[in-house]
Amino acid sequence: MIKNALELFDSMVENYPHLISDICNTFIKKVCLTGFSSIGCVLVEVVLGRGLVLDHAAYNHLITGFCNEKKFPQAFQILDILLERNMTLHVNMCKLLIPHLCQSNLMEKAMVLKQISLSEQSSDSTPVQNTLLIGLCKTGKLYEATTELQQMLLRGIDIWESTFDLMLSEYYRGNDFSLALELLCVMLRRNVSLSISGYRTLVRMMCMQCQIHNALRLKDVMLRDTKYPQLVIFNILIFYLFRMGSSLIVEKLLDEMLEKHLIFDEVTCNFLIYGYYQCKDASKSVVTLNTMIDKNLRPSNRSFRLVIDYLCGSGRLEKALELSRLMEFRGWMHGSVVQNKLVLGLLSSDRLRKAEQFLSQMQVKSLSPNNISYDYIIKRFCEHGRLKMAVELLNVMLKKGNLPSDISYNMVITGCCIHKEFEKALDFHAEMLHKNLVPSVESCNALVCGLCVEGNAYEAERLLGIMLRLGQTPTRDVYQSLVDRYYLDNNLHKVSELLHQMQQIGYVPDFKTHWSLVSNLSNMDCKNNSNNNRFLSQLLSHSGFPMKDSNIKGAVREKGILPLFHGEDCPPVPYNGASIRGRKLVGKMTTFGWNSWREEDRWDVLTGVPHEETQDGGMKKMKAVPKMVVGSL
Repeated sequence: MIKNALELFDSMVENYPHLISDICNTFIKKVCLTGFSSIGCVLVEVVLGRGLVLDHAAYNHLITGFCNEKKFPQAFQILDILLERNMTLHVNMCKLLIPHLCQSNLMEKAMVLKQISLSEQSSDSTPVQNTLLIGLCKTGKLYEATTELQQMLLRGIDIWESTFDLMLSEYYRGNDFSLALELLCVMLRRNVSLSISGYRTLVRMMCMQCQIHNALRLKDVMLRDTKYPQLVIFNILIFYLFRMGSSLIVEKLLDEMLEKHLIFDEVTCNFLIYGYYQCKDASKSVVTLNTMIDKNLRPSNRSFRLVIDYLCGSGRLEKALELSRLMEFRGWMHGSVVQNKLVLGLLSSDRLRKAEQFLSQMQVKSLSPNNISYDYIIKRFCEHGRLKMAVELLNVMLKKGNLPSDISYNMVITGCCIHKEFEKALDFHAEMLHKNLVPSVESCNALVCGLCVEGNAYEAERLLGIMLRLGQTPTRDVYQSLVDRYYLDNNLHKVSELLHQMQQIGYVPDFKTHWSLVSNLSNMDCKNNSNNNRFLSQLLSHSGFPMKDSNIKGAVREKGILPLFHGEDCPPVPYNGASIRGRKLVGKMTTFGWNSWREEDRWDVLTGVPHEETQDGGMKKMKAVPKMVVGSL
């Protein structure tokens, strides 16, 4: 592209050599306006390399182009070239560059441009000065802005109304009330009109400083200026007086407004409703809202919300419903708070059917906004056993593009489980995962236990796996339900795996189930000579017992199986179908067996009676072991 541009430039210079300066400026201007200022820089270098001279116009075009392309460092480089060569810089370039120089903290260059505009003694110096002042304010350099303002006032330079507004706003942000008052005095002495924005800022600061008297005086000053509607001036003052809790002064202002025959508009009434509510005088909010409706003025959503909240909270549910019917008749939207408050009031008075009819009416007449949220009343409907309505509300939120909370989903899943609608519960569970919501342990517990009761162990175990992948710790009931289900299905391998998982997490499996499993596996193990005959040994090993081995002596020498004691007499312990006598085994009791052995205790495996070794290597029978409670195992 650069090559083509240079070829075109050369052809134009060759055909019109006497217009070379104009051709250069025009060509560079067109290139910069089309967003190719970098190509313009290349053309400037080529022209200078050929010994041609360019005036300030070409550089001004480059600065404009780079600023339009948001390439401010390049624009600043062109500015440096102009300043070094003492070339003329147009005032418009100063106005264009000063805000960006302030933002880049290049204050020295910004001041240089200001001096350039002043040295020209041009009428355009006022825009440059105001631009500099605005740039200083926007970049938070309030001290420099104040100094510059003082110099402008000394030179008699006009200050724009927007500049005053911005400085007042910055003084408010800096919480510098004294400087704001000084600036106001300057404006009044110079007969500068205070804008509505500046008036709002000053009233807010005065009310925050509890200088209500000054705020009232400022209102009088603004009323003398017929530039702005008087009602707007009163409305602003009413709003901030209410925020200070000065409702009595507001009443005086209302009397003054009536004396001036000012008619309250929607803004005035909405401010009054909000203000009375904030000042704990919500009964006047109700009166004001009724007055608005009588005058065919539409209250804001906030006004409806506050009045409905007050009526429901004060036990005046019928009044709230009456207001809702009036809103419904006029086709006014019922926001989330309005619907939630009314429904909760109906549910609290056990009017469940009425609550459902109300919500259905909202959908039929399209009176629900797009940002509706039913999260809390979904929970309440589930608590009241109204699962169908809870699901409908959840679907309404989804249709309007609002994501229900995880609490809503979990409540619906639990409700589906209570009503034995497990397929629907699984759908909501999958939907939660798809929307990156995490099902709660409680809802998963209800779903897994319910699926196990229904005989769907496969889905139940799949949900258990999801819980583990999500980093959740399943409850003991989850494991026990799956164990019971697989035990009933005679899937003893799965039972063994789950019991092992329970022990790894720290849960104590049900003793009855565990011992029944061991008994069944023992009988099956004796009858089965296939590859599964080591399964019982593996289960016992998981529970703390040693692995069964064909070499009985070697196995018992390292570890042995001890009996579970049920009384004073301890039966002999079979090991692979045979009893072993005389082996001295040492063990430590665990939940389901003995898995570590101690030197101080010796046991006769056949009798189960403890022995201790004598000095000559013989064995002396010890006292029988006390009775142990099975449940403690």
